[in-house]
Amino acid sequence: MQQPTQAPPTAPTPTPQPPKKSSALKWVLIILAIIIVLGLIAGVGCWFVARKALKTIEEEAVKLEEQIPKITIPEGVIEEEEVTLPSADVTGNDITEVPRYPGSVRTAWNKYEESEKVSYQAKATAAEVGDYYTKLLAEKGWTLTSSTEMDLVFEKEPARCSIVLYDSDGLTDYSIKYWPEY
Repeated sequence: MQQPTQAPPTAPTPTPQPPKKSSALKWVLIILAIIIVLGLIAGVGCWFVARKALKTIEEEAVKLEEQIPKITIPEGVIEEEEVTLPSADVTGNDITEVPRYPGSVRTAWNKYEESEKVSYQAKATAAEVGDYYTKLLAEKGWTLTSSTEMDLVFEKEPARCSIVLYDSDGLTDYSIKYWPEY
């Protein structure tokens, strides 16, 4: 009788292994970690150097301050200069419809095609000059159409007038711009 033939033994099937992490990713992470550590070391080092430099500057400033002689000025020695107006008007004309503030000195004058501008200096505050024009021009029939602390705008058909005021070292500089037909 014939012997039954047996099938040749088969190799066992390998079980699937999880994929291995790429070694390139490991190197990237290692290099990134090294860069972060070096950055921290450099940052801390710069901070210490800057702190030491600042301390040195402060010490040198104290030494220099000690070398400056102390000057004391007795009271009453320094007198404040009296603020004065220019001695005369510059060449030009006043605007007859908008007279100058009493005691003012004309400092500039310009005639344009459609308007005229005159600048003055007065020994008064800007508020005093502004109040003067608000009352005077109202009495002359002008209407205040716009007002800020430094700019007043008046209208009296067909004319318009703008007055700009600036306090300047105890004096007031002011300009009047006048449009005869607005």
